[in-house]
Amino acid sequence: MVTVLGGLAEFERHLILSRTNEGRQRAGANGIKFGRKLKLTKHQRDEALARKQNGATLMDIARSYNVSNSTISRLRLGAEIEALCESNRWLDQQETVLREQRNRALLFQSR
Repeated sequence: MVTVLGGLAEFERHLILSRTNEGRQRAGANGIKFGRKLKLTKHQRDEALARKQNGATLMDIARSYNVSNSTISRLRLGAEIEALCESNRWLDQQETVLREQRNRALLFQSR
């Protein structure tokens, strides 16, 4: 009896998950974004990063935008991570170019 009730509960849970996932997909297709809204606009983020590079302290920057210094610190980390990802993309492109050149050279030598 308990096994049957457990099976029904599991089935109901599966139905709930599938309905919520479908709703999320529909909302995403309609352009709805999930998650917390950003505290700073793109322009403010870029400006804060530029001020940090020019020597301003995290606290001064944070006070001017009325956010915590952790928010500004995370911006800096995010920018560094994005720069690393960009350099990795560049390296991947270079690797692809070199691989194509090597393949062409091997093909030319085999003739």
